[in-house]
Amino acid sequence: TETTSNINQKLYYHVIGTQQSEDILVAEFPDHPRWHSSVTVSPIPGCSDFIKVLSQSCSLSDTPINDGRYAVLSITEGCEPVNQLWYCDLQELPDGIKGLLPWVKLVDNFEAQYSYVTNEGSVFTFRSNLDAPRYRLINIDIQNPDRQNWTTLIPQHEKDVLGFVSCVNQCHLLVNYVHDVKDILQLFDLSSGQHVRDLPLDVGTIAGVSCKKKHSEFFYKFTSFTTPGIIYHCDLSHSSPEPQVFREVEVKGINQEDFQTSQVSLDLEVHPHSWSETFVY
Repeated sequence: TETTSNINQKLYYHVIGTQQSEDILVAEFPDHPRWHSSVTVSPIPGCSDFIKVLSQSCSLSDTPINDGRYAVLSITEGCEPVNQLWYCDLQELPDGIKGLLPWVKLVDNFEAQYSYVTNEGSVFTFRSNLDAPRYRLINIDIQNPDRQNWTTLIPQHEKDVLGFVSCVNQCHLLVNYVHDVKDILQLFDLSSGQHVRDLPLDVGTIAGVSCKKKHSEFFYKFTSFTTPGIIYHCDLSHSSPEPQVFREVEVKGINQEDFQTSQVSLDLEVHPHSWSETFVY
């Protein structure tokens, strides 16, 4: 059979060790059949449960979450980088999750994109393209949620595009930018948004990052035109933390030191302000 459309998505709560038939419906959008949602639970150490997303095609996707206080719901409609943003304070459910959750609509329109990064109590940090096509980090206090009270934690860069952002070591943000068509990785302070340091990175791409807010260490995978893959490990609890090679893809018969990738900027005569980044390897 062929699926021509994916509509009428529903969100269910599942407890490990129970039957799927016992899952509890926590969100649905009968008036908006084309809405799709994903949920994140604020990371507080605790027991793990699963949120299951059930679409009309009956395909299930399991997302492991920590037993946190807030459930953050992102709602999309189509492929544009915009979403609505709802949340639920799970501590306000004295009997636990028994049915549809009392969602609070923090953003009820499709004007911009908001991606949850972390939260300190009621102050939530989001990566957003609101008034920032190259993205920025904003803070929203859900106890004072009017838009005029939103603040910028890390402003939009004048040229670079803000990629992924992850919280690590309780008080740091691991921030990726695309700078002149190559990835860079930086560390920022969560409370102030101040730049702490750059992490060494050759010309190439960060293919993945693994970290948790409660842990001081993180891993990231780097690839390039001449590097199949290197996984680096860094522990911020050390006095002078430096990334170390954790795993490296080795190709038999190839010596990585025989190759070098360089980046050069070329001025174009077509337009006085035109330029192009070129890789030589």
